[in-house]
Amino acid sequence: FFGDSLNQTKNINHTSDHEFHEIFFKRRERCSILLERIQADGDCGIYAEFKELLLILAGDEEAIAKASTDWAERFLMHLVFVRPAAKRYEITNIIHTILHGNTRNLTDIDRLLLEILAGENINRVVLLMKEYVPLVVLVHLADILQYREVITASNMSEFSHRNLREELILQYIQSLVPLKAPFEVIGNYLSHLPSDPIHINLRHDLILKKTAHCLSDQQELKKIIQYCESHGQTFTQESIYTIVGMDYVKKDMLGKALQWFIPLQTNTHYAMQVADKMLESAYDDHGQVEKYLNDIDAETMEECGKAKFLKDYVMFMTLLERVDYEQAGKYLRR
Repeated sequence: FFGDSLNQTKNINHTSDHEFHEIFFKRRERCSILLERIQADGDCGIYAEFKELLLILAGDEEAIAKASTDWAERFLMHLVFVRPAAKRYEITNIIHTILHGNTRNLTDIDRLLLEILAGENINRVVLLMKEYVPLVVLVHLADILQYREVITASNMSEFSHRNLREELILQYIQSLVPLKAPFEVIGNYLSHLPSDPIHINLRHDLILKKTAHCLSDQQELKKIIQYCESHGQTFTQESIYTIVGMDYVKKDMLGKALQWFIPLQTNTHYAMQVADKMLESAYDDHGQVEKYLNDIDAETMEECGKAKFLKDYVMFMTLLERVDYEQAGKYLRR
């Protein structure tokens, strides 16, 4: 009997609705016949577990309830052995009947399952899944759902200005920043956000947070600047120049600070202030200024007249100390 049932179940996807119902009700009928035989034999103890199994196969609600450890198991057995042809819209009513309308003691995973089974709010389902599924998986799940138009402009989440997909992308980026993830990864996800003013500001804030985590990593900073240039984030780019420059000022690395301040189109006074500070220190300790100048690349040197003057001044003072007046004189004539 069980062998026949399994073979029929394997082929159930290839049957018509009529054939399906015929198989299903024949199985229940055979279960009833076997139960009658057990009853006729006096309900012997050796048949007790077999009887319970037959009752479940026959769709007996009491046996199903007794064998279930929670509502989900009971629901699945009900669906398989009582209502295998239940329509999607009937599922919610079946679940509420099983729960007797009491949802107060449900766990988060229970609520997630209920949302999935009801299928009424895909946004809510995905958000509940955050407790159990890596955020990156949800980001790509939401991306697929939006591509398949399951999540659409009219199917907004509780977020007032962005849909579920965009919210998950933002949350994932926020989780990547403190983990020091490579900017190629962060930039890739940032590129999938809309270009409206709200998201431009959000993108700006996230990039600056990433910048704060990699102030000593020149390669990462270079990639961030390139991203800003290619995506027209001029304001963000200027902010990065300022933040990194100020960090070098605090570290008394004025040469490097000057390199970051020179490209500024706004707040140009930062470069002037640093150059002036270097000039002032030159009169006290030109050796220190020489260290500052060693941090400046050729391009910055060409663009900053004060830096060029300082370089010549340091060479002049160095040659004087070597008593090489002839070579020192050449720098005075420049």
